[in-house]
Amino acid sequence: MLQWLINCFSRLISFIKGRRRTLCTDYNSTFHQWNDLPNDIKILILQRLPFTTLRHFLFLSRESYLLATSFKSNAVCVRLTESDYAREMLNVSESDGAVHLTVVCMAKSMDENLEDDTLSLSFTNSEEGHCCVERKYVHEGKTFTKQGVRYAQNPRSACLEVLLNFIKLLNIESVRIVMRTLTAELESVFADYQPMVIKCRTLGILTEEPKLANSLLRYVSPGCELEFYSNSNKMFLDAPLFDSPVVGSNSLCEKKLAY
Repeated sequence: MLQWLINCFSRLISFIKGRRRTLCTDYNSTFHQWNDLPNDIKILILQRLPFTTLRHFLFLSRESYLLATSFKSNAVCVRLTESDYAREMLNVSESDGAVHLTVVCMAKSMDENLEDDTLSLSFTNSEEGHCCVERKYVHEGKTFTKQGVRYAQNPRSACLEVLLNFIKLLNIESVRIVMRTLTAELESVFADYQPMVIKCRTLGILTEEPKLANSLLRYVSPGCELEFYSNSNKMFLDAPLFDSPVVGSNSLCEKKLAY
């Protein structure tokens, strides 16, 4: 039985990687053995999929979406970084003007070993004035870049929206946000999402705008360690975020440029 499940798992990964754009009917006929499994076994197998593969499984069918969103994958770190601001504040040597989203997960293989699974997305302005997404990945020791979808938004708001969608699927050790200010476009993204619980141990925010920290606190669960960073010692002194009940129930660590 175990060997059959391993073979089933291997076929599932090969199917997803090789036929990501297949129609639902084609999926059902090609992988009929998967449909014969009970849901608890399906979820057991899906929990061992790399997060990058699980993302593609979400869109194979309605059942696939419901199964893949019935549990949370474990993530070591999720980082959203505005590269221009990071260069200015953190002395990063290079800046490409993009906004980067990195998700580092540890997926369990069928033999119970932990495997590093990293998703790296870059959001940049397109020539048409919208936003295009690139994914960087490593295969056989070489780094490749793959063009992805386009958004009718600026890179910052598109990246934030993807981040909030990922949060629904993950239990996270650490969330790190490096973003200078809260713009009207970002406020619109926050307004479109109901407050949800970020299941993470640490939330770190490097910003010059207290309102950005306030907006993110809507998603924080009690017990999370909060870390706020800024270039100004006076940045948070009069900020209303210290009156938030979330801050009052959390361990708070305020630092300056120690991000």
